[in-house]
Amino acid sequence: MPETQPIKIKMLMAKETRNTVRYNADPGDDSAAIDSIYLKKFALNGVRPETIEVIVQIIQ
Repeated sequence: MPETQPIKIKMLMAKETRNTVRYNADPGDDSAAIDSIYLKKFALNGVRPETIEVIVQIIQ
């Protein structure tokens, strides 16, 4: 099978809920592979970055 390149998506903080932080894809990126993602607050170790980068690696 052909090797695929990782997909990188810039995500911006959109909303903080009781236990999670929601990030949305950059509005200027019409080709983003992910629209939104929720991260558990404990996984962020107390920090709330305004911008994150999500990397999707396809495993076959």
